[in-house]
Amino acid sequence: MSHRRTELILLRSIMERMENCLEQLDWVDDPHAVHYLAETMLRDLEVSRRLCMQVHRRAKLAVVN
Repeated sequence: MSHRRTELILLRSIMERMENCLEQLDWVDDPHAVHYLAETMLRDLEVSRRLCMQVHRRAKLAVVN
């Protein structure tokens, strides 16, 4: 499996997890649970950002070469 394909699969997995967290945020009232879910989503966003940057850099290099 290519590196790009692996990154895209990981991104999809992260997005699904974030969607699950968002659904939980819709009904949870406990402040600790809200904090935990928000922190989880923030970490996932950072990982997603890094992966997107890697995909972007690789695509940019492919265009230049």
